[in-house]
Amino acid sequence: YESKDFASLEPGEFIGMGNRSNIKGHFRKKFRLFELEEEPLPVVAFRTEKEISDNYTRILKDIERVLGMEDAEVDVNSLFSDR
Repeated sequence: YESKDFASLEPGEFIGMGNRSNIKGHFRKKFRLFELEEEPLPVVAFRTEKEISDNYTRILKDIERVLGMEDAEVDVNSLFSDR
């Protein structure tokens, strides 16, 4: 193929050559545009800042309990640099 062959292709179009197939010789084909009908994601529940913060605190307490750190002097929250 020459560069002009590729330069003339439209988006989604391709050229090729079949050898041992049901297509003999050169071919030029174009894909049909795939259109997906999208549905918006359902909103399961809105959360307040307090609910998120309370849940984060519960998670930290669970971590302390699992690691046996309830009575430790190290605050589990200090293990996370972003808080």
